[in-house]
Amino acid sequence: MLELVDRHGLGPCGVKPMRVRLSPAAPVRIFQLKNMNNQSFSKIWVMLIVVILLGGGILGWQYWWLPKEEIRMSEIKKPEIPTKNTITLVGKYSFVGNPCTTKPCLPGMVHSVLVDNKYYYLTINRHLIWEELTWEGYKPLGGDTVTIEGYLSEKVDIFNNPFYTIEIISLKKAK
Repeated sequence: MLELVDRHGLGPCGVKPMRVRLSPAAPVRIFQLKNMNNQSFSKIWVMLIVVILLGGGILGWQYWWLPKEEIRMSEIKKPEIPTKNTITLVGKYSFVGNPCTTKPCLPGMVHSVLVDNKYYYLTINRHLIWEELTWEGYKPLGGDTVTIEGYLSEKVDIFNNPFYTIEIISLKKAK
């Protein structure tokens, strides 16, 4: 028989422990109760596994057997860059805050050229340039005087403020 007592003869709660004798059948009953609880718990696990397998089967069927839409590369059209409004500008190369074209405005810095107190935002494939720019071996720094040739377009931000973009054809250090 196992007893938990301290050196004064008291149990964990400060009470003298009772001596209990269990009949030989008592451990069997305890084992049977635990086994019944495990059976009900295992039914939950079985149902959970069935639901997971059924859901996985449905998702797999959708992925592998439903028809897929194919797009051929010949169908994809490249954006047309207008050949009108070609312009050559000489100005100060700078890195400025981007125009607000989405709601909410996304913060960021983009490359531009300052000419007559107007910023002309530089684009490649109609996207503002925010990462480091190197053009044909020339890497302009902020404050450099540059000559830029490109296609000019006027756009409007979400506050109806006009701004200009230049699709770069060439970018050189000004002479």
